[in-house]
Amino acid sequence: MRLIDLSAPGALVRMGVDSRLFAGEYKRAQLWSKALHGHPVKAHGLLYPSCLDPSRRAVALFLDRPAQFAELSRQSWYAPGSQRILLAEIAGQYKIELIESEFVASRKPVRQQTMF
Repeated sequence: MRLIDLSAPGALVRMGVDSRLFAGEYKRAQLWSKALHGHPVKAHGLLYPSCLDPSRRAVALFLDRPAQFAELSRQSWYAPGSQRILLAEIAGQYKIELIESEFVASRKPVRQQTMF
């Protein structure tokens, strides 16, 4: 998959823009997206700093240029393992809590409470 990397050092300077490109008005970003879509490299999309957390990267894909994806693995966030650990790390970093909307019996054993 080919992405135009707007997070690379000097990328914005070479384009003559600043971080408002991805953190400002959507209209400005959409105009640049349209211009970059027309670039001869025929990229599948854009890689840019996330406006919610600039230390992370976000991807915008051009829908008319589907890329081939391969699923490397599939895990459920509520199953024991690396995905659950990763979810806990992400939640901790952003100080958020996951509120489950449904109960799945196999994942949470019910404790019996006694009156005495």
